[in-house]
Amino acid sequence: MPQRLLAAATRLFAEQGYEKTSLREIAERLDVTKAALYYHFKTKEEILVSIFEDLSRPIEDLIEWGRRQPHSLETKQEIIRRYSAALMEAAPLFRFMQENQATIRELRIGDMFKTKMLGL
Repeated sequence: MPQRLLAAATRLFAEQGYEKTSLREIAERLDVTKAALYYHFKTKEEILVSIFEDLSRPIEDLIEWGRRQPHSLETKQEIIRRYSAALMEAAPLFRFMQENQATIRELRIGDMFKTKMLGL
């Protein structure tokens, strides 16, 4: 259920915005009780952090890979190629973050995102 839950939450957050989406609506979209939802996540922020971690994992992998490579033009080109592919996969997350900037700044995900981008 966690992957289904994250997919449903991502869609609702993108459609309605983070602030306007409730845990009840996420549970209804999944056709489960709120208690079933609480078994996996206690808050919307926990759901958002999990979505962020899943969708940003390729960027983390890229950062780690890049640190082990020689500082060459080929490495830089490969980093750009891999980063472009990672952005395509994470498009829903970035669209959500763009549309919910004020909320993101107030949640810990904003600092998490900034740290990842500085690492890159």
